[in-house]
Amino acid sequence: MKGLQKYVGVTVLSLLVAGVAAPAFAAALGQVTLRWKLAKGQSLRYSIEETTKLGGADRGLTEKLTLDTTWTVTDDVEGGWQVGVRIDRVRFTASGDMGLGGAFEVKHDTKEGTAEGKGQRALADLFSAMAGAELTFQMDRRGRITDLRLPQKLAEHFGAVAARELAGFFFDPVSDLGLVRRLTLVVLNFPEAGVDLGGRWNHEAELHLPSTAMLSQAFTYTYRGINDGDGKLTGQRVSVEVDERITTKPPKRAKLEIPGKITGDALFDGTGGRLLEARLRLRQEDFRDSTLIITLDERDRRP
Repeated sequence: MKGLQKYVGVTVLSLLVAGVAAPAFAAALGQVTLRWKLAKGQSLRYSIEETTKLGGADRGLTEKLTLDTTWTVTDDVEGGWQVGVRIDRVRFTASGDMGLGGAFEVKHDTKEGTAEGKGQRALADLFSAMAGAELTFQMDRRGRITDLRLPQKLAEHFGAVAARELAGFFFDPVSDLGLVRRLTLVVLNFPEAGVDLGGRWNHEAELHLPSTAMLSQAFTYTYRGINDGDGKLTGQRVSVEVDERITTKPPKRAKLEIPGKITGDALFDGTGGRLLEARLRLRQEDFRDSTLIITLDERDRRP
């Protein structure tokens, strides 16, 4: 199975001298050089919580998906690491009325083994396939991801017609596109050179998925400085903006192109070289509004 993700280029930072990349020189200019700092055998536990509202005031759904994940550095590779992301637990609730048979509510928790409500059998099959599955990829110290792979069994499940029809109703929370997007948003991408306060840099990525969907993303990052004091977590704050376009071919429907916008902030531990938390908002035209909260377990925040 081919890798899912291709990363294409990083543009020049504002307020930087072209070609300057040495961290020591950046520090002398009052800049900060941001890098991931992982080690073979290291594990990081991230909770990924997404709340989504679909549709309008009269007809729509409210969904909440929570993934408990463990990120393990399985090997050192040239310039970076091989990483596995295991999905430990899936919790999902949805309620609303889409005008297809009245109001309904569904709940599922893979740890408790509970499933309730309309469509729970199909959701149980999907979430059972997700729980325990491990995605793999390589990443370098700047956060550039290559060779992103879903396990074969999970990829086949997402690519099946039944799963694609399920995603057509519940959208991202039960799609391979949504799963991969959530995981890759954990990995901030950094520039080669140091960055000033207010400095900006860009990054582009494409995802090709088993469900035949393609996700194109254009990231713009802005360095906002140190977040400290008043009981807040200490780290480097980075603003995130993503313009994205989803191209997909749902079963028995014409090809769709859906634009979207992600905005928010992330807090990065520059000393430990890992993401501490991120709060992001995803909007797709007037149909979808999602809030995504990514949090590193407190046990893994210590250096």
